[in-house]
Amino acid sequence: MKGGYEYDNLVYVGRFDHASPFRDTCIKCHMGRADDLLENNHTFEPKTTYCLPCHGAAIANPSDPAHPFRDIRFPTQAGGTLGIDFDGDGNATEGLYFEIWPIMVPGLLAEIQQYAGTVIGTNIAYDPVTYPYFFKDNNGNGIVDPDEANFANGYNLFDATLLKAAYNYQVVQKDPCGYVHNGQYIIQLLYDSTRDLGGDTAVAAYIRP
Repeated sequence: MKGGYEYDNLVYVGRFDHASPFRDTCIKCHMGRADDLLENNHTFEPKTTYCLPCHGAAIANPSDPAHPFRDIRFPTQAGGTLGIDFDGDGNATEGLYFEIWPIMVPGLLAEIQQYAGTVIGTNIAYDPVTYPYFFKDNNGNGIVDPDEANFANGYNLFDATLLKAAYNYQVVQKDPCGYVHNGQYIIQLLYDSTRDLGGDTAVAAYIRP
């Protein structure tokens, strides 16, 4: 998984090279291994049993059974991320989902809204299910109200800085399982976009992969 806006003069992790035999394509995770294609083919739901050999406890006893992959984190081999507190919340062993979504994602939206209001001079709000997603926040309450969620009220005042960050925010939103597909890349996009908007205080607590 890639596709975000990559800022100049920064290094990005590239394609996530998952462990064998799942590193080659999306199919092996989502449609089953060769020996059980008949059982799992076309469901597109990954099996937790595939993850057990490397991520045993996180899969066997998930904190949220409805979302059994959220506790997964890279192991301690070279390039692993145990012991790295990416979002600065004091927890360096939580699943990558929890490094990304509770703090870094809303943190970027807050910086987008701060920048739009103070630098552009027109408030912005985001609705993940209504095109074009970013709207003028006419009453400044930080959310897209029903009377604001229409194409004519779409936010059309982006400068280059705001557009890059808004694009990366949308990339993260539209791949809610990006923490599995390429978690370190998602963290890099969030970090770099937040910093570029002037969010130095926010990123001071973060660690960029």
